[in-house]
Amino acid sequence: MWPEWDPKGVSVQEILFWQSQTMQMMYKVVAKALQDSGLSKSYHPQDYLNFYCLGNRETNDENELMIAHTESIMQEQAKGWFTSMQRA
Repeated sequence: MWPEWDPKGVSVQEILFWQSQTMQMMYKVVAKALQDSGLSKSYHPQDYLNFYCLGNRETNDENELMIAHTESIMQEQAKGWFTSMQRA
């Protein structure tokens, strides 16, 4: 999920954008399937989705903060998507 090039570069930002769009679509599909089957109160889409990044994890403090920040943003977005799916 973290390309090896400059994270602020245009090409990397585009890659990250499309990765997030793909993850969002997958989350919505699973949430809808749970809702349609009546299991949305018992299960959460995160029970069925796992995203992995193969590679060496850098130990630079700045990178650790960026990863933690990005993970927290993704979790907040996921909660919002699931809530909006439950309202629909």
